Amino acid sequence: MTNQKRVALTDRGESLLQISLAINARKELRSILETIVTHTRSLLGCADSSIVLWDRRQGVFKHGASTNIGAEVSRRVRREGGATRWVVDHREPVLVPDTRRDPFIANPMIPEGGVMAYTGVPIAQGDEVLGVLYALYATTHKATPDDLWLLTQAAAMAAIAIQNSRLLHSLEEINNFKSAMIRMLVHDLNNILQSLMGGIEILRHCNRDADRVDLERIDVSMMRMRRLVEGILRYERMTSVEEIARGPVDLNAVAEKAAKVFAEAAAGKSHRLVLALSTEPCTAYGDRLLLEEAAFNLVSNAVNYTSPGGTITLRTSATEDGYVFEVADTGLGLEAEDRERIFEPFVRLKKAGRVKGNGLGLHLVRTIVDRHAGTIVVSGTPGKGSTFTVTLPSR
Repeated sequence: MTNQKRVALTDRGESLLQISLAINARKELRSILETIVTHTRSLLGCADSSIVLWDRRQGVFKHGASTNIGAEVSRRVRREGGATRWVVDHREPVLVPDTRRDPFIANPMIPEGGVMAYTGVPIAQGDEVLGVLYALYATTHKATPDDLWLLTQAAAMAAIAIQNSRLLHSLEEINNFKSAMIRMLVHDLNNILQSLMGGIEILRHCNRDADRVDLERIDVSMMRMRRLVEGILRYERMTSVEEIARGPVDLNAVAEKAAKVFAEAAAGKSHRLVLALSTEPCTAYGDRLLLEEAAFNLVSNAVNYTSPGGTITLRTSATEDGYVFEVADTGLGLEAEDRERIFEPFVRLKKAGRVKGNGLGLHLVRTIVDRHAGTIVVSGTPGKGSTFTVTLPSR
């Protein structure tokens, strides 16, 4: 092999790497297909590169892209006869070096359109043929083993990208269905709750004092159900696959707002609420409303589980790993085996006792932190309090 040939193969290897990076940076199927054919034409130096995807259930080529005629190519390729359908049926490449001697008489090539040679390979994943990637030439061209290998490699990359795109689309459809069902459930439950609570209010004014205890008990149950419904709705919103809004968020301001929101609740239990904020800027990058929601849940948790007269401290700091928001309390503390369980949805520890909650708060906090590429850890000693430490990247 000459040095010139080695250089050519090295360049093509680099081109394959660029194809892989380019198609895996895209999510939409149409964009993936267009990127594949653009890079394939450049890689092989052909007049046109096309890709068509085969729908086995309907027996048609349903999606496609071409460097010359775009997405229309999927309608131009006949479902029966011809080289492309043969590739699908036999899972093997087809090489037609001269379309004037096309062996596929049922669907002859179209030399009047300037196509003089065809090289096509299957796009396969496991036992399924997803489609065909092919190159068209304006002159007669006998594909070399090198050409065939490069086209096959491009097809293999295409198969992975196509399947990933389909899986992502399926995930989005499932998530949208889940969201719709949750919102419908919340809407219907809220309507029921409104009717029940209205009825309770009427009965409260009509009934004797001796019956008010039962009414109050029902009222408390209704309020607990409403908090659960609201918690489920917040959970659905925060676990959505949609991209979250991102921008600079001042964690010092978040801590100050959380302290202000819970000042009255803390005072009601004679808690000492302390702000220990960094003198340096602590500007994380993310969704301000979601980060405030996480802070509110942590502080609410501290207020609920700290005995009267205890201390709750909100800290911020800048470290080499990012920016830190921390909530420490002198409350019940946690056993080592409970430090992961508390972040699971609907988990409430036995020591929670009469503390109101739906078991979603800390799970929501972790979800928010995860979506910001951050970390949350809890430390402390049983009976002496807990510290929840959230670390967020600057960008």
